[in-house]
Amino acid sequence: MKYFEWPLNEEDITSELCAKCGMCCNWPLDISDKQERAIDFFEAVMEGREGIEKVGHGVYKLWCVHLKDNRCTIYEDRPQMCRDYNCAAWAKTGRDINHYNKVVKIAGLEPIDPDWLK
Repeated sequence: MKYFEWPLNEEDITSELCAKCGMCCNWPLDISDKQERAIDFFEAVMEGREGIEKVGHGVYKLWCVHLKDNRCTIYEDRPQMCRDYNCAAWAKTGRDINHYNKVVKIAGLEPIDPDWLK
């Protein structure tokens, strides 16, 4: 990865910014490459459950059940896994630049071009 100035760094991810975001509490789940029977089973088990929405064949959107109006309702008591997550650090590993750019926009900064990192 090339070196450049990141618009948002680990220390910039404050509780105030997190309170405006909620992005890390939403995750895509794509099982479309699984066998039809596995997809049918998953859909049957997850039907009507809170925190999951079917957005395509074998493609789902998951979100934390503690996320209400894009805000964490248990922020002060959130699990360690959530406390450890830092979208700026995650982006720098090359894992989720699109999520990072959404947070950058929420912070009022200019997002980076994902192709520049290649």
